[in-house]
Amino acid sequence: MGVLGVTYKPDTDVVEEAVGVHLARELAERGIAVVAYDPAGNSNAQEALGNRVQLAESARECIAVADVIVMVTPWQEFLSLPVEVWARHNPPRVVIDCWRVLKRLSGVEGIQYVPLGFFKKEE
Repeated sequence: MGVLGVTYKPDTDVVEEAVGVHLARELAERGIAVVAYDPAGNSNAQEALGNRVQLAESARECIAVADVIVMVTPWQEFLSLPVEVWARHNPPRVVIDCWRVLKRLSGVEGIQYVPLGFFKKEE
């Protein structure tokens, strides 16, 4: 399982009470292998998570080693990754988008895109 974003918001290194840290910790405590990455929060996350969660050196590395990716913090770095980085065949990679900011992944072969949250259709 991959967790992209362990800071509480983009452009900060603060991980205290961040959803990404809570998610990574909870999954690891349940015996799930977790790899996480955050452009600014990796060192603080290491302190918060200890050795229970592997920290990747890049978003690409985190994505490459995970069957399921949860995009928790919408860093621009994640949004600008090419579609090819996200896709994987046999089986497709699952991308759970907590912010609905990766809509371009919907319907792409090799990706099972799961947008979370309420979405109001425009009339």
